[in-house]
Amino acid sequence: MRLPATAALIAALSLAAALVVARPLVAGAAPIAAPTAFAQEEDESLDALIEKLRTEKEEADATLFTKLVKTRDAKAGEALIAIYDEMGSAGGKLRVVRSLPPFAEIDAVAAKVVEKLSDIATGDRRRLLRYEALTALSKCKLPGRQRLRAIVESPADDQIRIEAMRLHTAEQPSAEDTAWYRKIWKPDEDADGKKRRDDKKKSDEKEPRRLVDVRRLAFQALLGSLKTEELIEALDEEESVNVRGALAELTKRKSKEAADKADSIFGSQEADPLVRIEAAKLLLDQKGEDFLGDAERVGSNRQTPAVVREAVADMVASRADDKLLKKLAKDVTKGKAEEKIFYALACKKYADEKLDKSYRKLIDDKEPEVRIVAMGIVADRGDKEALEDLAEVLEKRKGREEAELAACLEAISKLREGEIAWGEQVREYVASTEQALRNAAIAELGRRKDSGALDVLKTALEHTDWSTRLAAVDALVEIRNERAVPLLIDRLAKEDGRMETAVAEALFSLTGQPFQKRAQAWEQWWKAEGAAFKCITPQELRTLEREAELQRLELRSAVKEFFGIQIDSHRVAFVIDVSGSMEEKAKGQYVDEDGEMRIVIAKKELTNFLDGLEPGAYFNLIPFSDRARPWQEQMVKNEGEVMVDAKEFVDDLVPSGATNLYDGLQTAFADPETDTIVVLSDGEPTDGEIIEITEIRRRVKEWNEHRGIVIHTVQIGATFEILKWLAEDSGGETVLIP
Repeated sequence: MRLPATAALIAALSLAAALVVARPLVAGAAPIAAPTAFAQEEDESLDALIEKLRTEKEEADATLFTKLVKTRDAKAGEALIAIYDEMGSAGGKLRVVRSLPPFAEIDAVAAKVVEKLSDIATGDRRRLLRYEALTALSKCKLPGRQRLRAIVESPADDQIRIEAMRLHTAEQPSAEDTAWYRKIWKPDEDADGKKRRDDKKKSDEKEPRRLVDVRRLAFQALLGSLKTEELIEALDEEESVNVRGALAELTKRKSKEAADKADSIFGSQEADPLVRIEAAKLLLDQKGEDFLGDAERVGSNRQTPAVVREAVADMVASRADDKLLKKLAKDVTKGKAEEKIFYALACKKYADEKLDKSYRKLIDDKEPEVRIVAMGIVADRGDKEALEDLAEVLEKRKGREEAELAACLEAISKLREGEIAWGEQVREYVASTEQALRNAAIAELGRRKDSGALDVLKTALEHTDWSTRLAAVDALVEIRNERAVPLLIDRLAKEDGRMETAVAEALFSLTGQPFQKRAQAWEQWWKAEGAAFKCITPQELRTLEREAELQRLELRSAVKEFFGIQIDSHRVAFVIDVSGSMEEKAKGQYVDEDGEMRIVIAKKELTNFLDGLEPGAYFNLIPFSDRARPWQEQMVKNEGEVMVDAKEFVDDLVPSGATNLYDGLQTAFADPETDTIVVLSDGEPTDGEIIEITEIRRRVKEWNEHRGIVIHTVQIGATFEILKWLAEDSGGETVLIP
C-alpha cells in the first residue's frame, strides 16, 4: 500500500505548530532557512557564543549550535549540557541533543556528555527526545556503546532498552560484544554451550526482566559467527524471527545439512508462513529446478496461506524454464480461486499469446480476487489487447467490488500511460460514488502531475468523505502547482484533527512557510506573496527537513497521548482486547515482579485519553474477545452526556474469552468516518474468521489501500508481529508496555 504523501511527511518532515517562543510571523515572512555554516563573524569568541546561547536559548539560530560544535572545546560542551534543562522548547532541546556527540571525543567533558544523553534517553517524557538521545549515544563511539549496553541491562522502559540494543547491534561487534550477545541469546549457557555457573549473590540483587526483542536482536547480531550446527539447532526455536534468520544464514552458507529440516518446515501447513518462505528459499538455492515440483504442489494447495502462495509463485516465475512454464500455463484458468492465482502469478513472465488470452479470460472470472490479480498481470505484461476487457469492467461496474474497480483503473492507467484522452477520463471518475474508484482516480491525477485537473481536485477537497479530501490533498502535493496553495489555505480553516494536520503539512511541502495550522497567517501571507509565488522544489524542501523536524515536537506537545502515542485524530476508534489473558498482571521492571492487571492499566489509560478528548471530536470504543462488541454502531460526537456513558462503558469492561483481532479490525473499518484506529492487545489472534496473522495483514492492507486510515498499536507484555505490521503498513506508531 502506498502511504499518502501527507503520511510520509509526518515521518520525515512532520510540520508542527509554531515554536512556542518563535519570533512573530508576519505576512511576507521568508521560508524557514536551511542551516548554513557561519552567519556571524568568524572571530566571535567562545565566551560570546556561550552567552548568546544562554540569552537566546530556543530562539538561537541553528548556526549558533554549529559554531559551538566546531570549537571542539569542553567549555562549549558543558554550556550545551547546562542549557538543556533551561530550554522551554522541545525543538531547542533536540538541537542540544544533536550537538553533543562530538564533545564525547573531548576527555574533559566526555563523561558528562554521555551521562546527560543517558539521562535524557531513560528519563525524558517525550519519546522522540528519548530516541534521539539514544541515537546520539550511538555516535559517541566506545563510551556511548558502553552506555547503550548499560541501558539494555537496566530496568529502563522496555522500548528504550530494545532501541538501545538495536543501535548497539548496528555496529560491527567486538569479541566482547559477541560474548555479551551470546549471553543474552542463551543466558544459561557459556560460550562452549555448557551450563553457566551463577555466581551472583541471591540476596539483594534484582535482575531486570529479560526482553524477547532484545534476545532476537542479539541472535541476529550473532548469525555470522554461529556454527552451522548451532544455526540448525536454532531451527527448533519457538521464536519465528530467529528461525527465519537462521534459515537465511544457512541459505547464504549453502548449507546442505539444513535441507532435510527445511524440507520438513516447507511442507508443514502448521509452520509459520514466513518461516516456510525462508525454508523455500533455502531449498530453491539447494535444489534449483528440482525444487519447483514441490513448490507447485504447495503453491497450488488451497490450504496454503496467501503470502506463501505468492512467494512460491514468484520463485517459480523466476527459475522455471519455458518447458515447465508452458505446462503450468495450461492450468491458469482451471480449479479454484487459489489455484488460478498461483498459476497466474507463476506464469506471469512467460511470453505466449495463448497465455495472454487466458489472462484476459480471468478478468471476467467469477471470483473478485482472481480478477484483481489478472488485471495487475495484464498491465505488467503490457497487453493492450486487454484494454477492451478492462474498459468494460468500468462501464458495467454495478455489483463489482470497489477494490476491483480501483485495480482496473490502475491497470488501464499503466497501459495508457501518457495518453491525454485517458487523463481526461480519469478526471471524470473523481465524481464516482464508489470510494475506492474515486480515490484511485485522484491518486492517478497526482501521479500524472495533471495540473489541468486542479478544478476537479478543488471539488474533491469539498467532498463529504474525509478519505477523498485526503487523496485530493496528496494529489495537489504531487502536482506542485501554485494554484493549489489558495485551495489548501481555504480548506485549512474548515478541517480539524488529522485532516487539519494533513492540509497544513501539504502547505509546508509546497511553500516552505512556517505558519503551520494558523489559517489567518496563511491568508495574510498569500495576499502579500501569492501573485509572484512559485512552489519550492522537492530539493529545496529537503533542505528544510531538519528545521521542520525541530518544530514537530512543539505541535506534538499539545496533542493528546495514549500510552505515549500522540494522536491528533478527531475520528478515532479504539479496538481494545478484552480476552481472558487481559486479566493477567503486567510485568514489573524486574524478574518475578508483577504490576497491575493488564485490563486495569488499559482502562486507566483509555479513561485518561477520553478525559482530554476535545469537545466535538468523534470516537468509538470497540472491545473484542471472541467477537467485537462495539459501544456504538458508529462514531459519536463528544457532546452532552456522551463522555459519561463512554467512561461507564470502559469501567464495566471485564476480560473473558478468546482473541478475535480480525473482527475488531473489521468492525473499525466498517465505519466510513474512521480515520485513525488504535489497537491494544496482549496476544496473537486465537479466534475468528481469520487467525493467521499474515492473512490478517493482507486483508487490512487491501481495506486500507484507498482509505488512508492510520493504525497505531499498543503491545502488552511482548512484541507481536501483527501489531507491528499494522502500524508500519499504515504510517502509525507502535509501543510496547510490560
